[in-house]
Amino acid sequence: MSRSADCGRRLIPYDLGTLFQRCSGCLFLASMTTPNPDDPFQSESPVPISEELKSILACPRCKGRLDYPTDVEEIHCLSCKLVYRIDDGVPIMLIEEARPLEG
Repeated sequence: MSRSADCGRRLIPYDLGTLFQRCSGCLFLASMTTPNPDDPFQSESPVPISEELKSILACPRCKGRLDYPTDVEEIHCLSCKLVYRIDDGVPIMLIEEARPLEG
């Protein structure tokens, strides 16, 4: 369990992974876009998508099953051959924002 830099109280992660953390005296946002090596609450690793979210996501174009490669922050639809990006742990499931899957 990590501790808040401001008040020293124990932090409890919210359901959104490590983006939001709270203690009884404060609420703060740990930015995942601007790494700060001096901030113990920031992580250089990407925010993972929860298994629960993976189980309900479907391709917005074909409503098909999605593939979640572990080496990149992307979601692939193998049926439509589209790639959806993930920004700070949030899947961007817009057809107009998707790009073609190469290969």
